[in-house]
Amino acid sequence: MADDKREPDSASAQPPVVDEPNQRDAPAAERLPARTVAQARPRRNLAVALLALLVALLSAVAAYYLWQQLQHTRTQIADLRAQTRDATQQSADTFSRLQAQLADQIQQQSNADARLQNLENSVNHVRQLAQRDQNDWVLAEAAYLMRVANERLLLIGDTATALAALSAADARLRDLGDPGLTEVRAQLAREIGALKALPKIDVAGMAVELQSLAQQVAQLPNGSSQRANALGGTAVGQNSGAAAPQRGWGDALKGVWKELGALVVVRRHDRPIEPLLSPQQEFLLRQNLRLKLQAARVALIQRNEPLYRNSLQDASAWLRQRFDVKDAAVASMLERLQALAQPDIHPQLPDISASLRLLRKFMQQRHNDRAAATSDTPPTPNAAAPGKDVAK
Repeated sequence: MADDKREPDSASAQPPVVDEPNQRDAPAAERLPARTVAQARPRRNLAVALLALLVALLSAVAAYYLWQQLQHTRTQIADLRAQTRDATQQSADTFSRLQAQLADQIQQQSNADARLQNLENSVNHVRQLAQRDQNDWVLAEAAYLMRVANERLLLIGDTATALAALSAADARLRDLGDPGLTEVRAQLAREIGALKALPKIDVAGMAVELQSLAQQVAQLPNGSSQRANALGGTAVGQNSGAAAPQRGWGDALKGVWKELGALVVVRRHDRPIEPLLSPQQEFLLRQNLRLKLQAARVALIQRNEPLYRNSLQDASAWLRQRFDVKDAAVASMLERLQALAQPDIHPQLPDISASLRLLRKFMQQRHNDRAAATSDTPPTPNAAAPGKDVAK
C-alpha cells in the first residue's frame, strides 16, 4: 500500500516519457491520459483484495462445514463402534448358548447311544434265550413240580398235593420223549406208587367234625342232673305206689310186698360218691372239654399224633366221668371220638427226593455237554487270532 501511495508521487514528480512516435501512431481511443491509468490501478487492487477476502470467507465456511461433517462422521463412527461392540457381545452370548446347547445335545446323544446299546444287549440276550432248546424249559418246570412235592410232603405232610405234583412232573417228562430220562421216570413211578400206598386221611373232614363236636358240648347233659332226676323219680314212684287203688286180694298183697321192699334200699358204689357240681364248675368243665377238642383239631392239622390221641382220650374220659353216658347225644359223641381216633394221622412218609436228584444230575450233564460242544466249535475263517495283526 505504501508503494501504491508513492507511485502517484513519483508519477507526478517524474512524468512518464512517452514515445511520441508511438503516441502518434496509436489510435485516439487508446491514447488515455496517464492520470486515468494511475487512478485505475487502486481499483484493481481493491477488487483483488475483495476477491481474496471472499475466497478466505468461503474457505472458512468450507472449513467449518468440513469440521461439522468430520464431527458428525466421528459421532457416527462412535455409534457404529458401540453397536458393533453390542452385536459382538450378543454374538458371544449366542455362541456360548449354542455351545451349551450343543454340549447338552452331545450328552443326550451319548445317553441315547448308551440306552440303545443296552437295548441291543437285552434284545441279543432275549434272542439267545429264545434260541435255546425248548426242552430246557420243560425240564425246569418238571424240577419245580418235584421240588413242590417234596416241600409239601416234608413240611405239612400233604400227600395229595405231593402226588398231584409228581404226576404232573411225570407227564412233562413223558411229553419230552427223551430216552435219557428213563431212569428219572422209573424213580418217579416208584415214588408215585409209594404215595398211593399211604392211607387216605381226610384231614379237612376230620377237622370239621372236631369243630362240630366242640360246638355241641354246651347241649350235653352232665352226670349231676342224671342223679338228681333219679332221686326225684324214686320219690314220685313211691307216692304213686301209695296212691294206687287196690283192685283185689292179689293186687293188695303185691302192693304190700312192694311197699315193704321200698322201705329198704341197697345201693352199691364201685367208686367214691362225687358231689353235685356248681354252675361255675359245670361251665369250667364244658369249657375244658371244648378246649380239648380244639387241641385235638390243631394237632390233627399239624400231624402231631401224640397230642392228637391224648386230647381225644382225655375228652372221652371226661365224657364218661362227668356226663350222662346213657344220653343219646353223649353216646354219639363217644362213638365219633372213637372213630376219629382210629386212623393214623402221621404215617411213615416215603422219601421222594431221589427223582429230583436224578433230574438235576441229568440237567447238569446236559449243560456240560452243550458247553463242551460250544467250546469245541472251530473259529470262523474271518476271525483273527489274538495277538496277531490281520492282513489287509
